Amino acid sequence: MTRVSVTPTFERKLPLAEDTICRIFSMSKVITSAAMLTFFEKGRYLLSDPVSKYLPSFRSQVVREKDGKGDTVFVPARRELTIRDLLTMSDGLDGRCSLGGADADEVPNIYVRMGSLTTAQLVDEVARVPLVFHPGEQWAYSISMDVVGRLVEVFADMRLGEYVQRAICGPLGMEDTGYFVPAGKQDRFAVMYELDGAGGFKPSTFMEQSFRAQPSFEMGGGGMVSTIADMSRFGQALLRGGELDGARILSRGTVALMSSNLLNSAVLKSMGNPDAHGYGWGASVRVLMDPARSGENGSAGQWGWDGMAGTWFFMDPAEDMTCVFMTQKNPGDHGRTRPEGCAVIYGAMV
Repeated sequence: MTRVSVTPTFERKLPLAEDTICRIFSMSKVITSAAMLTFFEKGRYLLSDPVSKYLPSFRSQVVREKDGKGDTVFVPARRELTIRDLLTMSDGLDGRCSLGGADADEVPNIYVRMGSLTTAQLVDEVARVPLVFHPGEQWAYSISMDVVGRLVEVFADMRLGEYVQRAICGPLGMEDTGYFVPAGKQDRFAVMYELDGAGGFKPSTFMEQSFRAQPSFEMGGGGMVSTIADMSRFGQALLRGGELDGARILSRGTVALMSSNLLNSAVLKSMGNPDAHGYGWGASVRVLMDPARSGENGSAGQWGWDGMAGTWFFMDPAEDMTCVFMTQKNPGDHGRTRPEGCAVIYGAMV
């Protein structure tokens, strides 16, 4: 493995290496999902269980709708939110909780307070925000995996990061994956960049401090750091049916469930963005169902996910292949880099 001794930077032309520590943002979802599914294997819950069975703050939720006059009204949810809804992002949770909406009174940006709230406190506040659609009726990218992270804490009776280390990272030897970069490793922590408005780049400070010390809120949906080496081991374990080098984190059947499309045809139609064409959704992962419709030259059954800074990874059982791609740019360009990268990868295979 190529090792680095100083922080990789664009200005000094210091390269990203296999042990460079990067912010993986939403790639964290796949690790959180794997941690959650370890409890599924132990019979601790069913996918059809209501979330309120384990998180009482999710009882009696309401949905924000428009009436015939265009006025906002609040109606009772047609059914309870389930764990399956969370894992498949068919939950109706309002993603603007993390970004803030046009009307701050209507949708408070709860996540600006994540430095002062624990995971439990923040998720309880999310539960009080009205849903944007009835559970199980649509798909929309949301903050669902942060709620799943809290469920992991409830089942494990410990913090999310601690359980992830015990159940996933420790067994697989993912030594540089976690919720912050310890002081002794910060010389390997990559600089993240953003556009400077003049055609160049400048260092980004987005969430920077939250990665340099133990956070009070461990985001199941996007708070982790990792390396090419660690995510490659994680991907290899998933590709091999949940086992690598004698360490098993999940069963073959559970990995098969995780990587299968779990949405019905009606919900699939709500995935209207171009990137979703030809894709389904498993347990927090994108699943390639129809390569021709997607316009990509990958294999049916390819699955994985990406992160805000342009990172992405996937597993391809048909080709016995995993891929990990790391960049550190806010925001990333996965709308082009991922399909372009896949085109090159599959184009090189003969």
